Amino acid sequence: MKRRLLTGLTTGLFLIAMIGVAGATNIALNSTVSLHGTFFDDGSWSGANPAAASTLTDGVFLDLHHQWNQDTVFWNSHSETGQYIQFDLGGIFNINSFIAQVDDNDAYILSYWDLSSSSWQTAWNIPNYTVGHWGMTTRPDPNDNTMAYSLGSTLTTNALRLEGNLNNGDKYFAVSEIQAYGTPVPEPATMLLFGTGLAGLVGLRRRKNRK
Repeated sequence: MKRRLLTGLTTGLFLIAMIGVAGATNIALNSTVSLHGTFFDDGSWSGANPAAASTLTDGVFLDLHHQWNQDTVFWNSHSETGQYIQFDLGGIFNINSFIAQVDDNDAYILSYWDLSSSSWQTAWNIPNYTVGHWGMTTRPDPNDNTMAYSLGSTLTTNALRLEGNLNNGDKYFAVSEIQAYGTPVPEPATMLLFGTGLAGLVGLRRRKNRK
């Protein structure tokens, strides 16, 4: 009897601890990034310095107005369309906000994989910011890399996709950082463990009340 009470109490305390640290974090950090379509490489643009796809989720922002084709992932949608960048998050997450550092003079579309409909849905139409200078500009606030764009409602997904908006800008696109803030969706086994812990706490309280 004591062992069962101890197990329930321990699990319940674990649940409480998990709730305490469940604040939103950058769940895109170090996620797997893949490029689809033709992107620039070292020889396709004079003086350019393309970055590896993995740098898009390394948590590092470039300086405001950093040159668009230096240390970024960039592409040209004048002669080819359909290029996009996919971020595989490595799990299922509830997401409530985003930050993106992308090139000025263009708009972008950040989509998420809707698990319920098995289709891509728009999460954020990233606006075209022309702030008096070309180069990399953080959205939603060019002057604050910690300011996130808050969604109207939380979305649940395991993957994101970024593409250029072909109807708004010069079609020379570049990105240096994508961040998504949210929390993991617990697996069924974890939920069962949480339920066991709560049941143990309830049982312990009832036994105490009988005394």
